[in-house]
Amino acid sequence: MTEPAAPAAATGLPLRFAAGALRAIPLRFAEPKPSGCPASPLRFSEDATRGLAAASAASATPVENASDAAAGADGTVRAVGPEGASGSESAVPGRQVIDEDQLKRMMKDHRGGFFRRNSYQLVTLILIAVNVALYLVEVVLAGLRLDIPSRVLFDLGAMLPLAVQGPTDLWRFVAPMFLHLDLMHLLMNMVALYSVGVTLERILGKAGFLAVYFVGGITGNAASYAWGLLAEGGATVSAGASTSVFGLFVAVALLGVLARGNRRYLMAYSKGMLAVIAVNVAYSLLVPGISISGHLGGAIGGAIGMLMVPSRNLRTPKPACAVVAALWVAGIAAAIWWGLGAVPAVAANLLAG
Repeated sequence: MTEPAAPAAATGLPLRFAAGALRAIPLRFAEPKPSGCPASPLRFSEDATRGLAAASAASATPVENASDAAAGADGTVRAVGPEGASGSESAVPGRQVIDEDQLKRMMKDHRGGFFRRNSYQLVTLILIAVNVALYLVEVVLAGLRLDIPSRVLFDLGAMLPLAVQGPTDLWRFVAPMFLHLDLMHLLMNMVALYSVGVTLERILGKAGFLAVYFVGGITGNAASYAWGLLAEGGATVSAGASTSVFGLFVAVALLGVLARGNRRYLMAYSKGMLAVIAVNVAYSLLVPGISISGHLGGAIGGAIGMLMVPSRNLRTPKPACAVVAALWVAGIAAAIWWGLGAVPAVAANLLAG
């Protein structure tokens, strides 16, 4: 943006300017109206001329060629092209013109990086990434096989009730929710996780969503552990994020009841989730090799998690959240304590049979 060339002053009207102001900012008066009688000179205060000069010096670009700009009759400046044709848009004196490349860079900087653009679903994406990364580790340890052997799953922490024999084995209540038996198992769970995780993360917050995910998964693994000792001889290996996913399904189904705002939308969303839960329960019952106890335990854990998360978007009172959390911890501890005492007898029966 260039500075306008100095126009000629109106004839017949004596003007007096400070020398510095005249050099810094040229002025043009289309219809000069002097004060007092017609013969009196038009006077400007020194403060006004100094202010105009400072503003022009700070914002305007030095003129290298007076033919590069033209002043209109109203004092505005229009850019002039190489052949003297004025631009279609009028510009404000001293304002920089942003080209297309600069605008694209500004828009890119405003959008930010990957984490800033996906901040509303960051925990969901991190959980998916962890599940995928661990499955790749499974594939490598399995000799690049997509169907993971039970031995590899066990070594990475899959639930085997007879293997939980002390405090150092408690990690098996967490690790299974990040392990998968094959590629289809992984894909189905990750699609389900993303479909409900984004909504829950925005409503519950990152910490609340993560709490529901872990409460559902741990509860499902505890149920699989207890049922495995009671009815399956304790020798069944189970793994998968479906325990947590079932918990998230139930959490979504409860939004229509527990959420503070958007009740009409969330109620419709929750009713639709009931059909999804029914289909998944039927699938668990009809297809062999699926841990029904783990899925049902995860569903119960999801309901518990929704009642123990102190989110401002939920109507559950904070004292009630604390009570539910304490009862959940006590229940999980009791199940583990009972299981540790039952393992020797179950193992003896397995060896005897």
